[in-house]
Amino acid sequence: MIILDVEQGSDEWLAARLGLPTASVMHCLLVNGRLCPPFGAGALDFLDKLAYERFTGQPDGDFVGNASTKRGHVIEPIAVQAYIDSGYATADDVIEAGIMLAKGVGASPDRLIGANGGLEIKSKNGKGMVTLLRNGKIDPKHITQMQINMWVSGRKWWDYFVYCDGLPPFYQRFCPDEKIHKKLDERVPLFLALLDELEQALITGDMPDKFKV
Repeated sequence: MIILDVEQGSDEWLAARLGLPTASVMHCLLVNGRLCPPFGAGALDFLDKLAYERFTGQPDGDFVGNASTKRGHVIEPIAVQAYIDSGYATADDVIEAGIMLAKGVGASPDRLIGANGGLEIKSKNGKGMVTLLRNGKIDPKHITQMQINMWVSGRKWWDYFVYCDGLPPFYQRFCPDEKIHKKLDERVPLFLALLDELEQALITGDMPDKFKV
């Protein structure tokens, strides 16, 4: 695995992830579909995006996020300190990392923790935070993202920490899910092979019938 020490959202970071499947979007690869078995519509949309980036050398749209992601960037250092203050790690254990590259994909962790762990930080508004604290229901896409981070990095655990000013934080630790990792072992090489094939078809102009769905 290679870890690039670049600022997330920077030009260098965008260049490093250009044309690569990345952890925050790769949940679509795990969905069973019939359009281009075993993949469905979500994976094919992702395929088209990455093929465009590979063919042109340009990102498909600007990575600017929305109001929620911008708020998350402001809250992130505050949440990290709350995580430390809660006793889940020491300040020395918390490591900033730009992007991890391995197995043909990229993953940008919020933080790495020591030698074996990682940290996924989320922020919520008041009502949403109370709902999470009440029912403990985590967005499945967030769980998949953490599993992909562990699959890419080989780390043994990943902490999920949700912060909202004025309320207790939500915390849960995840370990590798063998079923998800086995599916990633199967699906990612298939997807990367399709991506290579689609890129070549764009170059030659000879589009295979299996992509005409």
